[in-house]
Amino acid sequence: MDKCISDHKVIVFELPYCKPKLVKRTITCRKKNIDNQALGTDIQRAAEDMKNDYNKNLVDTYNRKLKQLLDIHAPLKTRIVTDRPSAPWMTSHIKELKTERRRAERKWRSTNLCIHKKIYRDLNRKLKNAIETAKKYFYCHKIELEECVTYNKALYNVANTLSGKGGSSSPEPGFHS
Repeated sequence: MDKCISDHKVIVFELPYCKPKLVKRTITCRKKNIDNQALGTDIQRAAEDMKNDYNKNLVDTYNRKLKQLLDIHAPLKTRIVTDRPSAPWMTSHIKELKTERRRAERKWRSTNLCIHKKIYRDLNRKLKNAIETAKKYFYCHKIELEECVTYNKALYNVANTLSGKGGSSSPEPGFHS
């Protein structure tokens, strides 16, 4: 149970709702680390082949040959990516900490040294504290808004959002029931 939500006794229950399907999209990209020298040589060879070709479609021919060369040296790769909504308390500082922690974890797993493990654990603890602080600030700020203090309806809307009954069909990310 997330200790940022309440300091009272926990009530566990099931809500009769279905999580919305996450949107999937297809992305296409080429790898960046290609052999530039080999590509340059092939482009020069293709340009020399086209020197004697004086037709109206010279630009189209050049573009077609260049695309063929790119497909040989850096073929298109297609993947399906799931778009996930980010948590409302996610900040750039937390993203940087996650990146730094992941880098430290890779270093520790590759070297297997105790010092790298300690660095990874320290960053893990630092990230956990940063997320906890950001969640507390987010929820406290949301509840302490003047609207919530003045109007009970606004406070109930925040409570409904926290419990998963609010404007969205699913609870806030990170809320476990």
